[in-house]
Amino acid sequence: MSFPFPVVTPSVAVPAVTQGTVLNQIITTDGTSFAFTGLTSGITADAYPIIGIMARSGSAPDFASFDVGGQTCTQLYKQLNGTTVLAFYSAPRGATGNVNVTFNVTMVRAACCVIPLFNLKSNTTPTEVNTNASDPMNAAISCDAGGWIGGLAYNGSAADSMAWTNLTERFDVQPESVSCFSGACDVFASAQASRSITANPANAGSGQIMILMALR
Repeated sequence: MSFPFPVVTPSVAVPAVTQGTVLNQIITTDGTSFAFTGLTSGITADAYPIIGIMARSGSAPDFASFDVGGQTCTQLYKQLNGTTVLAFYSAPRGATGNVNVTFNVTMVRAACCVIPLFNLKSNTTPTEVNTNASDPMNAAISCDAGGWIGGLAYNGSAADSMAWTNLTERFDVQPESVSCFSGACDVFASAQASRSITANPANAGSGQIMILMALR
């Protein structure tokens, strides 16, 4: 009599996350709908576009729709400070085209960035998120080995800039004369436990907010 041997499927290690060039764009007109162009020029078929956005309004805003080239995006993390919103979205793998964003109210300018990530285990489920609205903005976040941490920060001040600690700044822009939007992100070969990250505006502002997100 013979007995069948169990079939053992070997586990396949997922390579560490890698990151492409971060592109950003600001739109200096008011409106409810914004089309950001050229931000997905570096997206290849195997890249996951992670999108960061900042917009400000005269009343509490929310997103009505969000797509890349007509492909619906997934909201990963959103936070408000008064009438300013910061959010991370994820587009389908390899998605290219305009980043199209519609809000439920008129927004006073908007800014957007696209971060190409590769080798993600999940592009729709953050492993951790955190936020802070003090001055300077500081929060702790952990990530798995081979993972990624991204941060977005806003400050309402004229002629402003942002200095990041423990995360590499990728851009620093002024969507309007009284606001600053900045982004930072890195991949990490080893696991990070409660990594303390700071975004410090050069000037005191009328309000600020930072969001952090980790992916693997």
